[in-house]
Amino acid sequence: MIIGNPDKFAFLLEIVPEWCSNSFVQGILNVYVNGVQYPDTLRTTTLSTDVYWLLNDTSPFINPRINEELYTMDTAELFNKLCNLAFPETETGDNDYSYSVPLNELSDAGYTLFIVAAPKEVRLIIGQHNKMNTLTFVDEVKIDILDFERIKQKLQKYYLNEIKR
Repeated sequence: MIIGNPDKFAFLLEIVPEWCSNSFVQGILNVYVNGVQYPDTLRTTTLSTDVYWLLNDTSPFINPRINEELYTMDTAELFNKLCNLAFPETETGDNDYSYSVPLNELSDAGYTLFIVAAPKEVRLIIGQHNKMNTLTFVDEVKIDILDFERIKQKLQKYYLNEIKR
């Protein structure tokens, strides 16, 4: 099932019954940003876990932080700021994941998806970890808050009706 518009922002979720057990729903989970699929390879995902954490009340995807100062930054400055919050360069700094969308499937494939909101829009930015384990900017998309809310609602409905056990 595709939830959203793959040309802008969407999720592709597919349950593969042969991979499932009584306890876990397995399948495929991909994210589309501006028509590009992440990850770009076929991978098995525990949907019952990944989607649960994505839709948890503490998830920045469900409750994106409104921060107009961050939201209005140019892309490079915003990306660097979000990277420094989530992955500080010093070991004494605390990791702040309040703008990091919790998708194990993406992070296992070497990507991080950030989200920051303004009152009427959200900005989603995707970065990829390189061999030096630093994030490099890949792409970003801005979505009207009403379109974003529709994506969240459809994802929640799909989780409750198809994935949750």
